[in-house]
Amino acid sequence: MVARDRGFDTRVSLQPIAADRIRSSQSSVRNTVVNQTGFLTSFRQARPMQSECYRRLQTSNRPRQSSQVLDSTENSHRRSSVWASVIAAICLATIGSVPAPANDALVQDAAAQELTETKDQPTETTRATRYSASVEAKAEKILHEAGLRRSGKSLIANESAEIARAMTALVKQRRELILQQKELDSVLGQVQQINDQIRASENQDGELNLQLARVAGNDVASNNRIVALINANRTRVSQLRSQRTKTQEQANEQRSSLNSKQADYAESVFQIRQDLDALRMLLAKTLEDPKVKIAVQVMNANQGVPASISAVDILQTIELRLAKIEQEVFSESIPLEIERNGSLYVTASVNNQPIRMIVDSGATLVTLTAEAAKELKVEIPTDAPLLRLVMANGDEISAKRVELDSVRVGQFEAKNVSCAVLEPIATRADPMLGMSYLGEFKFEIDAAQKSLSMLRVETSP
Repeated sequence: MVARDRGFDTRVSLQPIAADRIRSSQSSVRNTVVNQTGFLTSFRQARPMQSECYRRLQTSNRPRQSSQVLDSTENSHRRSSVWASVIAAICLATIGSVPAPANDALVQDAAAQELTETKDQPTETTRATRYSASVEAKAEKILHEAGLRRSGKSLIANESAEIARAMTALVKQRRELILQQKELDSVLGQVQQINDQIRASENQDGELNLQLARVAGNDVASNNRIVALINANRTRVSQLRSQRTKTQEQANEQRSSLNSKQADYAESVFQIRQDLDALRMLLAKTLEDPKVKIAVQVMNANQGVPASISAVDILQTIELRLAKIEQEVFSESIPLEIERNGSLYVTASVNNQPIRMIVDSGATLVTLTAEAAKELKVEIPTDAPLLRLVMANGDEISAKRVELDSVRVGQFEAKNVSCAVLEPIATRADPMLGMSYLGEFKFEIDAAQKSLSMLRVETSP
């Protein structure tokens, strides 16, 4: 560039300035290539423009008159200035959209990773990103440090393996519960058989007494024979009742053991649920980490792992497995009403009809008044066993033993529940929910909280 002022030639050389601009542009271009892969395309598109600018400048700089010819040094300065201006303009236009280089090693490697183009002629729409093995290895390391690892096209949480092992242990526990339930059912079946034998013997005793009445005073031999049969039958009834007591005690022990193991099983299930929920929250937080996000992006490009994978996605399989186990565990806290006398009341369902009863773990059987049994349409067989019950105040009262089709409190239902129906004179007694129902489940009565907590594990194969 040459300036003329008042006859003096004042020539200012732009060559040093141009050189500085070129060096600055080269440095910017190097950074741009690392951080903006699209720059190469922009630069190739800019090259024809540079050639055209140079051609026009050469044409415009041809001397039209011999008096306008400049020396070679001046032309060199001018060309250098033009080149510097063009390159600087292109670099500034491109660098303006380039983000600042990241400090993280994986970010730098991923950003510098060249693009693997498709077999066809590459275009901006057909180009697919795939990172190098070194970048993928660094991504795997970041995921490992975050407690994650890739499995196929998904991610697995390392801590989920421990939860899976705990769930596998539940399978063995449940198998033991099923076997123990079968043993209990077998013992209860023996109790029922003994009850049937006692009932048959009591019926036979009645028939023998009728026969004895017919032959009394008429046939001494027949009389003696019938008396002997009656005595033998009554001895057998006594033996059966003793056997029933022992068998019932055995059943009670097995039921208590089963209830305890069911409680342990349920506690294990509840603990696994807590651990899984805590792991889900931890994973959700981990996936928000910037490094982990970039690692997931690398795995998405190279291995097809979903870019938007969430904690729910990672734990989906184990969650479904636990949900199936939880369907076998029933737990409920049932509210109770407390009266001035301290008795705790609950609304139960007997033979699908509601009734208000006292919760009494000290009562051996469920008890109903004669009036309540009539309202609930409970049938009392004529040959129902006669019972003598001792009330809380020490009084004795007669009752007949029957079986209720069903008794339910909340979601806990028991079938074929033994019940004592009090004689009609016990008009002031309250129906009671005793151990013939409560003993079927693991339960806890909390008078302070006014609640009945019940637990049951489904043990059917």
